[in-house]
Amino acid sequence: MVAENLGTALTPFQERGEALQKSGLPPWAPFEDMDEWELVNWLINRVNKTGTDEFLKLGLLISNPMFEKYISYVPERIYEDSTGNTRVYDEMWTADWWWEMQDKIPSGGVVCPVILGFSGGHQAYPLYLTLGNISKSVRRKSSNHAVSLIGHIPTSEITCFSDPQIPKYRLFHACLKKILELLKSAGSNGTKLICADGVIRRIFPILAAYVGDHPEQCLVAGCKENRCPICDGFLFPLRSQLHTEQVLHLEANGHHPPEFSEWGLRKVFSPFWAGMPHTDIFMCISPDILHQLFLGVFCHLLEWCAQLMGAKRLDKCFEALLVYSGLKHFKHGVSNVSKWTGWEYCDMSRSLLGVISGSVDPRVVLVARALHTTKTLLCIEQALEVFHSHKCVLIDLGVREHFNIPKVHSMQHYVAGIKRLGSADGFNMESSECLHIDYAKCAFKASNHRDYIMQMARWIQRQEAMFINKQFLAWSLKTSSPESESTNMTTHFITYSIAKKPPHYISVRTLAMEYNAPDFVNTLQDFLQKIDIPGRFTVPNVYDRFNIYKLIHINWSATMDSDIESYCVNAFPERPNSGHGQRSGSKFDTILVTESGNRPQTSKGFQGLRLARIHVIFELPKHLGAFPHPLAYIHWFRPFTNVDPTTHMHQVVLSTRNHMPYLEVISVKQIW
Repeated sequence: MVAENLGTALTPFQERGEALQKSGLPPWAPFEDMDEWELVNWLINRVNKTGTDEFLKLGLLISNPMFEKYISYVPERIYEDSTGNTRVYDEMWTADWWWEMQDKIPSGGVVCPVILGFSGGHQAYPLYLTLGNISKSVRRKSSNHAVSLIGHIPTSEITCFSDPQIPKYRLFHACLKKILELLKSAGSNGTKLICADGVIRRIFPILAAYVGDHPEQCLVAGCKENRCPICDGFLFPLRSQLHTEQVLHLEANGHHPPEFSEWGLRKVFSPFWAGMPHTDIFMCISPDILHQLFLGVFCHLLEWCAQLMGAKRLDKCFEALLVYSGLKHFKHGVSNVSKWTGWEYCDMSRSLLGVISGSVDPRVVLVARALHTTKTLLCIEQALEVFHSHKCVLIDLGVREHFNIPKVHSMQHYVAGIKRLGSADGFNMESSECLHIDYAKCAFKASNHRDYIMQMARWIQRQEAMFINKQFLAWSLKTSSPESESTNMTTHFITYSIAKKPPHYISVRTLAMEYNAPDFVNTLQDFLQKIDIPGRFTVPNVYDRFNIYKLIHINWSATMDSDIESYCVNAFPERPNSGHGQRSGSKFDTILVTESGNRPQTSKGFQGLRLARIHVIFELPKHLGAFPHPLAYIHWFRPFTNVDPTTHMHQVVLSTRNHMPYLEVISVKQIW
């Protein structure tokens, strides 16, 4: 499928570049030089009420040449295997919605999926807009400015009505209808736009997805918050926009159809989505991982487990977990904090299964495990079946009386939502929450707190203008990449980074006592005997001193071009704090080690990997030879056993002298 090209034209950056070239001005015009531009850029981010006026207009996202490599104009079907049996749902152009829309618009037209999102506010709802044509890896990062603030919806309480929710709903829909008015004509007839690659295409902007938490989803759908905004109450079939519009029309004319009360509809007789071309608003509601899963389902699950185990026992189990890099360790438990963030619930969810295993009824473990297995769509469906078939145990144990919880019910729509719109990480509310900091909190701080709405709008316009000018200068200097510098690094799957100078130089005796390394000398001698190290003229002894590192960063990437995932491995003993504070605790992380030194196949699970606890990260002294990498003194765990049938997890135990290998020195290149 090929989009029809209507010719080529200059992108906004190219047009400005040619105009400057003809006038003989440098790229940083109207400023005198780069130093003056940098000064203005510094001032605009630090000065509150004063600054320079806007000198650039905001352009359309699809016309931004900085996103040229990250924009798609046609739908695709991607398969994991050559037979085409396993389809991959990732970016929005790989999902079903785009294919359906492509058949509805004229041949050669380009579908432009419009994604709307909100973030909560006391005075107004900031309304954000982005495009599904842009890769989710780009639009998820607020620093790329792939999301635009297009308006604020007032949230004023209207108390002169018997039901204040009705005027609130009507005001919301009236404002949104005004803001999105141009989408109706453009979505029906298309509009010619210059795209990021300079090609003119006929673009059909169509409302495709709405990102919001459950109350905002109900606000958009026009239903009560105790109902599902996607299906009719807690039962199927799915809601239909056309049928809903007919019911609202009958209710407005005084016919009172029974569906109006059965579906829990509000008296919003002119919703903004009525008459929107090619749009079914109920199919636009996307999964919300942050509020529905972490702040919703998992929050309930943690509360239920605390009731079954007791808060003190739950805390002790969290405290007893192994310290593993990338896995947050709750050393003070979880019951003493009154309010957790979504990120912290996400961290807790990674550990909960190990915490409750053996402490609650095995059927409760099955319920918890069902909410954690989300690798494929088939796994999600199977996990939901397990959850719903075993959730009655919580009623039997007196934890719950019912499961009429909207956020629990919303999980039933996840598989369909992913097939329709693409993977759920492209529609997460975390992005909107980050934007709320940039566009609302920072903007408010930059004002004098009087008539702040106009000042905030002006401040945002100036910030966007400065960012666009930054992009233009980067484009003119041939550095056109919206990604950060770290993601442009050349990697070889696994690399490491470590301090240039070791912070400690200590004796073997100190190592044995403080770092819990009693057999350090003999273990290092065994390592040196196994490997032919050049420059060696003596053997290690108890009088040697070693350069010691506190931590090392392991950088991992699946392919040469994929993003880098980095995590920190710590190995340091208990240290006294400066001043009169308490001593800081020791931290000896648990690591996975490649036994052969080669990168194992990730599809084979733990094959070729062993679990160990790291105690010392050190540098080999020159008199013991020349080794190109730092070394690590580790304490092995016993080999992985069979998977537990209830938790689907391995049970691990530290090795002893009766289970060799016990202690060993390895190269940090073997850390996985």
